Amino acid sequence: EKNGGMPHVIFYLTDIGDFGLMKTLIFYEEFYMRTYYWDRFRVHQRAKRDARLGIPPAEWDGNNGNVSFTEQGLETACNSDINDIHQKWKKAENKILNELVTLVPSAKGSADRYTAKLKAYKEKYGKDAGPDPKVGHSFWTILFIFVCAAIEASLNAAAFRMLRDSAFNTWMIALSLSISIVFLAHHWGKLLKSRDKVLFENVSTIGIPIVVILIAYFVGMARMNSAIMREIDESSIKLSFAIFIIVNLVAFLITVFTSYKHSPIYPRLQQPFKQYKKRRRHYYDRIESLKSNLTEAISRIKDKIMLAEFYRQEYQRMNQLVRTELGTQSPVYFSDKKSWQIIADIPAELNKYITAPRPTEEYMEDLGKNNKAIVDLKQILGKVEG
Repeated sequence: EKNGGMPHVIFYLTDIGDFGLMKTLIFYEEFYMRTYYWDRFRVHQRAKRDARLGIPPAEWDGNNGNVSFTEQGLETACNSDINDIHQKWKKAENKILNELVTLVPSAKGSADRYTAKLKAYKEKYGKDAGPDPKVGHSFWTILFIFVCAAIEASLNAAAFRMLRDSAFNTWMIALSLSISIVFLAHHWGKLLKSRDKVLFENVSTIGIPIVVILIAYFVGMARMNSAIMREIDESSIKLSFAIFIIVNLVAFLITVFTSYKHSPIYPRLQQPFKQYKKRRRHYYDRIESLKSNLTEAISRIKDKIMLAEFYRQEYQRMNQLVRTELGTQSPVYFSDKKSWQIIADIPAELNKYITAPRPTEEYMEDLGKNNKAIVDLKQILGKVEG
């Protein structure tokens, strides 16, 4: 039968008894349903109805398809779900493997650039020359520097307000001074750590602290002269100037220390290393995605089988309970525990890993031998990391 383009099946039971030959319509339902259609209530209702109709017959042994239509439907639904899971897994796998194919040339390029740069640095600076894997200006480092600048600006503004200047002028000068000093301190900290400086950077290493001192001196003197002209109390001027010097000196030293600690020794080597590390991370992220996709597919298939087996067990239990109340005999195969087991049609390439003791490890071993992109990427990473 057809209903809205969906296949349906009508099952009839031929019953030869005292009333002669009768055809009894016992089942009319979508045959290609999914396991999510089923629930315990529906299974129990089917089991009760079938038991009252003598379905399945008592002499059925469960062989050659001699099981109830409900049990057949559960198995069919389970296998349909398994097929969907397999297709989704295969689609996700192909997508990730294609991404690995496109990753090969960029990974090779970044690895070649990094190894060539590293070789040149070892020849120039010694065998201990290399990148700093753990250094870098993280979000928290940058945030800390900004907090220092904000605190410095606030304290500068407080010091300048003691000289009775306008709020606008006070905050403009305080912010400009704080940003300038923190910016210069940050770069000076990086230059102090660097060993591969060029001429301009060598000059900057000497020039930055001189510029900072000059900025602080001229700003401080300008504010002091302005206060003297307005006949501000001398003690207030001295206190303001002392706060100004201490605040900016402390902010400068903290920023220099923070930048020094989180900066690489060889910044020009660090850049190709970061590019290589980025490609390496992309590779391992996709490998983990392949593993997680397989693990998820296996888990979902096992869940579908367990659910179908549970419903089949519940069907037989409820069917047998109603037959006991009616005083009729249960089918022969109900007493066999194997009748609770769904014969799942799992595709061979997935079934191989479902039955394996270490599914993800064996899966990656197979890909490592048979997938060219993974083989190439492992060789590229192996050459860099020795």
